[in-house]
Amino acid sequence: MNCWKSVNMNKEYGQERRYFVSFLLGLFMFILLYVPISIFHHKAFTNDGAFFPFAVIFLLMPTIYSLLHLVPCILLGKQIRIVQRWKLKIFPVFYFCTKNHLSKPVSMLTALSPTILFTVPGLISSLVLKDFYVYTLILTAANIGLSLKDFIYTGHLLRAPKRSMVANRTCGMDILIEQDTQ
Repeated sequence: MNCWKSVNMNKEYGQERRYFVSFLLGLFMFILLYVPISIFHHKAFTNDGAFFPFAVIFLLMPTIYSLLHLVPCILLGKQIRIVQRWKLKIFPVFYFCTKNHLSKPVSMLTALSPTILFTVPGLISSLVLKDFYVYTLILTAANIGLSLKDFIYTGHLLRAPKRSMVANRTCGMDILIEQDTQ
């Protein structure tokens, strides 16, 4: 296997810039989603009794987000090793290492799974739960903001050759292609 491209997010984009753009993306998505859904609900009042559960879920977002990355690998039966690290010494964040390289479609599914598994139910619940739509929209927009890194990875994967494999590294990923034997 030859390395077609190495992706190191901190080296290519910078951590502070990525956090800032991620925040702006989350803010933009909240504004973009709030306007039509508030028109849909017309004169709905926000239920303040849901603030404490909202705050707990908001603080647990990095943990939930990291767990949602594991779902496709577990469902597809990939052998993974789960590594737990602590963020701010309070919240666990989970990472995974695979014993074998992942194919391009599995890598894309793994990268986009938090966006799909959290955003779609968040949008549906913001339409259904009239009293709590503001809270669900904030959580959904925050999840989309967290997904910026996954969108960048997916962009690199879309440009990769069709039969490529992906190796996860601690500082990024390597896109591998099979060596031609001619």
